[in-house]
Amino acid sequence: MENNYDKETKSMNYFTESVAHRFTTNVDEMNEDILADFYNAVEWLLSRGYEEYYEIISRTINPAQQNAFFALREYRVKRNGHYKLVSIYHRFWGGCWIEERELN
Repeated sequence: MENNYDKETKSMNYFTESVAHRFTTNVDEMNEDILADFYNAVEWLLSRGYEEYYEIISRTINPAQQNAFFALREYRVKRNGHYKLVSIYHRFWGGCWIEERELN
């Protein structure tokens, strides 16, 4: 797990490693791989100890056929009394990008 803070967008970015990634054109296998990486990212997110979770949007039905620039899932979370927006994106070579942004 690597992470970095982007001062320009005031966001924290986390990058997970790929759990299962195959080079295939089979949509069903791609969906399985993307969802395996996604559920690994969700487990990591749940272990962060947020006080509240509220799912805003989910695009996890047939993720291989979704727009790659949209988050697979977005949450509004509360931590230390502050609300944040957490988005989980799939990375092309496997794994996920988790972006945590402050809500003003």
